[in-house]
Formats: sequence, C-alpha cells, structure tokens
Amino acid sequence: METNHKDLIEYIISLNLKTVMRLSFRKRILAYFLLVFVLYTVCIIYFEQEQEKEYRTARLDGYSELVHNYMDTNKLNAETLSEIVPIIESMPKDLRITIIDNDGKVMFDKDIANYNKLENHLDRVEIKGALYQPFGTNIRTSASNNIEYLYYAKHYSNYYVRFALPYKGTVKN
Repeated sequence: METNHKDLIEYIISLNLKTVMRLSFRKRILAYFLLVFVLYTVCIIYFEQEQEKEYRTARLDGYSELVHNYMDTNKLNAETLSEIVPIIESMPKDLRITIIDNDGKVMFDKDIANYNKLENHLDRVEIKGALYQPFGTNIRTSASNNIEYLYYAKHYSNYYVRFALPYKGTVKN
C-alpha cells in the first residue's frame, strides 16, 4: 500500500486534534499551560544567550581599544609587536589575541607559536564583518587549535585586532 506523505501528515494531525478534543476541559487547560510554559522557557533561554553574547562583545570591544591605543602610543609595527606582551598579560588568560595586517597575514598570535605559518585570515567571517561594520563577530571552532570560540575583530587603519574567547567557558577577571 502506497500512501503519499501529505495524506499521512493530514491523518496524524487529525488524530492529534481528535485526541486533544477528547481531553477533558482541565486536561486541555493543562496542555495549553504547558505549551505556553515551554514557549516562555525557550524565549528566556534565547534572550539570555543573546544578552551574554552582547555583554562579551562589549567587553572585547574595550580590550580591542586598549590594544589599539597601546600599539598606537608605542608606535608598534610588525617587527616590534612582541612588545605588546605586557598589556596582554593584564588580560584574562583564556583570551586569545591575534593581530592581522590588511592583507590577512597574521602578525601576532598570543597562543600560536608559529603564527607566521598560519593561513591568510581575510576570508574569516569576523574579519570580513569588521571591514564593513564597526566590528565583526563569529562563533566557530578554531582551525588552529580545535577550540570553539566567540571571535571578535575590529579594523583599524593598518591592521585588525581580533580576540577569541572560549565560547563554552567563562572569562575570569
């Protein structure tokens, strides 16, 4: 017996409607209450996650400005970027910091020793976003160390400052 999917779906829906209609008034009220409660819970979880992302992004923006001002004040360039270490040491230990030039070449990475061998970063979502907006963000697993991060990048005149915050972890002060 061959039945098409539309007929099967209509049959299942009609069974569910018949089942709901056969429920007593109290059980229907309870079912509706549970449905509203589940929807409310899902909305709360979604908005909580969005607020957390917004909070972390604002915090990373402050770090970005700090790094940029330090680099600008001390006139740091590709050859002298190792002098940025003192300011980085004052930031959370699990925060990954990457400086990328306008061509996409990684000039500095706090957590990767051989950052010169990393591939071009211009195609990264957060870098593309930072080029056309005040900043770019993305949540993904790092290609270099297989850790899931919330990436935040901000473009300045000659470079990008990119931060990666472990997405599942918490930042400690």
